[in-house]
Amino acid sequence: MCERARNEGILTFIDGAHAPGQVVVDITRIGADFYTGNAHKWMMSPKGAGFLFARPEVQDMIEPLVVGWGYSADVETTTGSHFIDLLQWSGTHDPSAALSIPAALQFMREHNWEEVRQNCNRLLRKYLDSLSEITGLPSIYHSQSATAWQPLPLQMGIVALPEQINAKKLKLQLYETYKIEIPVIEWNGNPYLRVSIQGYNNEYELEQLIQALRDLLAEQEKV
Repeated sequence: MCERARNEGILTFIDGAHAPGQVVVDITRIGADFYTGNAHKWMMSPKGAGFLFARPEVQDMIEPLVVGWGYSADVETTTGSHFIDLLQWSGTHDPSAALSIPAALQFMREHNWEEVRQNCNRLLRKYLDSLSEITGLPSIYHSQSATAWQPLPLQMGIVALPEQINAKKLKLQLYETYKIEIPVIEWNGNPYLRVSIQGYNNEYELEQLIQALRDLLAEQEKV
């Protein structure tokens, strides 16, 4: 898609917020003009850790909203890249979160994170089906054959909720009563539960979610 867009003179910007750490991101192969991603989600860095990639051919299109120390870089102070000079150091902004990314990458390498991701995926598949059984609604990931997953969920998935469910109320009840922090959203007027499985989650926690959802759905249906 990015290659075809470039051939037509169209710029491409990919919001890859949830991709780094959850899937292998090959920016060169993707070929987007701009790609942005977060490291505080699936790479477990602190909030504020993220990145913006811009192809060299389009870097001159980026201007910082805040003038930083590199705006007037000279031969002695430049990084060798005008793009980096403009964006790397914006005054009193604390760069600690971004500087944590190498440690996060090392942690993932040392703990065989590909295997961790696969285990998370197995848990997600298992419990998306269990949650769909509670709602009585079909899983959006199964084809009519009930065996093929489409599209393939990785470490995140959604569960359709009955249309009469109040999403804001359910989210609040899950947190206040069961201490479960989980997004309950509405899209196109329909409520959904978004389930995310990271390496520190386990079956016990998911069983708690199942019991909580069973109780709260029954309670809301009575109202």
